[in-house]
Amino acid sequence: MQNIKAAGLVTEYNPFHNGHLYHLQKSLEITNADIAIAVMSGNFVQRGIPAITDKYKRCRAAVDSGVNLVVELPLFYAVSSAEIFAAGAVATLNALNASFISFGCENADIQMLKKIAITLVNEPDEYKKHLKKALTCGDSFPTARAKALSEFFKSDDISRLISSPNNILAIEYIKEIIKSESAVTPVALTRKISGYHDNEIHENIASASAIRKILHDSGIHKNNDSRCKNIKELQNVMPEAMYNILASESQNNALIYADDFSSMLNYKISNIFYIAKYNKNACIETLCAYHDINKDLACRIYSSFTGCDSFNGFIEKIKTRGFTYSRLSRCLMHIILDIKKENISQYESLPYIRILGFDKKGREYLSQIKKTCPVPIITKAADYKNLLTDDIHAASLYNQIVYTKSGTINKDEFRQPLYIK
Repeated sequence: MQNIKAAGLVTEYNPFHNGHLYHLQKSLEITNADIAIAVMSGNFVQRGIPAITDKYKRCRAAVDSGVNLVVELPLFYAVSSAEIFAAGAVATLNALNASFISFGCENADIQMLKKIAITLVNEPDEYKKHLKKALTCGDSFPTARAKALSEFFKSDDISRLISSPNNILAIEYIKEIIKSESAVTPVALTRKISGYHDNEIHENIASASAIRKILHDSGIHKNNDSRCKNIKELQNVMPEAMYNILASESQNNALIYADDFSSMLNYKISNIFYIAKYNKNACIETLCAYHDINKDLACRIYSSFTGCDSFNGFIEKIKTRGFTYSRLSRCLMHIILDIKKENISQYESLPYIRILGFDKKGREYLSQIKKTCPVPIITKAADYKNLLTDDIHAASLYNQIVYTKSGTINKDEFRQPLYIK
């Protein structure tokens, strides 16, 4: 069999839109790769929020739109910091023998991105001095790092360059390639028109944030005509496969948002307090067992918790200069999903590849690499329950929220088939 060359795309597709379609098509054009592999977050994404619709529907839309193979990024990586997220993604593409990793960012100057990545990997003394100074002033780590890099390179442009979530992830991918001595080649593409947090529609391009906002706002309308009018705004900004899924899910009130997990969060924290017999020190110690929660944050959670806040409302209560919104959202989601510091050891190296769907080309590629893949390639969850415990649990909680909100019963991880086109 002739060797098939693969371009890797690290994605969330939350939801899949025309910007993603451009990224897919342009990546294949630039790299001259034979197929595109999407390493996609599952039911929870890197900002610490639930995906608007489940991973199987997003996978189906991606494959129907031209992605050849979709694999799930394991939950631990998917809801962690940019550094851990990138480590999991690059490890997955290494295991799948991808030739490229293609990412969209606001600044596609790959040489500048590499210079920053090398600085962050090597941490020269001058950079560390500037970083320490910024952290001492009380800045959050991302802000302190931006200031330190600006001082190190003596350029204010650096600070602007790494203020975007996409540029931050691009740098983390390159860092991980350097650290792991990966043979994967990084390819940077400039995002088309819409920025990461842009809430406007520009012709046929809109960010995922803008799409989710329109869908959310349409969902709070009591008038079905208003709902349909709002959703129809999205027909031109995404492939038909994704639009049809979202229109159907919206009609069934089955689109999921962070605040849908409010009751679950309140229950989880209340239960922590109950088990700790409401002893402050015991509560804080228990909270500190969760991934990325330190004592300062645990104290803020303890002192601010009433059991009567929404997910987003509670973040607003505990947010400070040193804790970014995304980090707090991830930390609260770690509590909900029971992701603890003790989980980290099993993800120090990639434990498995989880297949969600593929087309004919994707199937051929799997046949080509399955004998050399260094970790199990999982197509049937029931055969790997011990490895997939975290992903199975997360899917179960997500499905519970879908049922509570809409009455829709999603298939569990043991009954959900692969999507094969």
